[in-house]
Amino acid sequence: MWKILLLISLLPTVAAVVGRKWLFERVVKEFVGHETNRTGREVAVALLKESGKAAQVAIVEKRKPGVSLEPPQLELSKELSEAKDVVSLGQVAALTGQAMVAAEQPDLIKWRQWVLRFSWAFPIFTFVVVAFALVVAKLGAAWAIVSVLGALGLASSLSLASVLIEVEGAKLAQNMLDRSRVLPRSDDEEEVGRCCRAFAFRRVVPGAVEWMFGDPGKKGED
Repeated sequence: MWKILLLISLLPTVAAVVGRKWLFERVVKEFVGHETNRTGREVAVALLKESGKAAQVAIVEKRKPGVSLEPPQLELSKELSEAKDVVSLGQVAALTGQAMVAAEQPDLIKWRQWVLRFSWAFPIFTFVVVAFALVVAKLGAAWAIVSVLGALGLASSLSLASVLIEVEGAKLAQNMLDRSRVLPRSDDEEEVGRCCRAFAFRRVVPGAVEWMFGDPGKKGED
């Protein structure tokens, strides 16, 4: 019985890892080192203006990039705001797409953010509980492994389901990218668009294991 549960628990996590590797890391590595003549902030401003949401979404500088709600804000780090490389602009475009979604359907972004927090906390909490149970000899090793992987599988399933929100945001951003022509070179536009779509899958794996992956957007990263 525990072997069947182990297999069921593993499947969503394996799917999430494969999705990240194939849809995010593979694409981003292809464009590391490619430069453009526009900054991240210029791209974000152009996309929001083209979408008609420049008045609804403020761009603020924060240490950690992201999207906040009530009111919707696009948060860019100083590095992303000033960056001109294709990979960084793809990340900016993806975040801008999420901010567009936040302006129209904040509940979707709120749910996605809850899933991201859950995918960090629940597997770790389960691991701590299981470790304690093992110490006091209340749980067998096989069931301990199944319990931890089951928690990870649940987090992976929710991440896989909710990542569609980021995918939708990336599609919106790419559409605005095509219409705004903020990047005068068509090659740059295509590459940033591909990176934008790829960044939608960056956090498809649970946060509890995401730290194990390197940053494929850095030069020299294998």
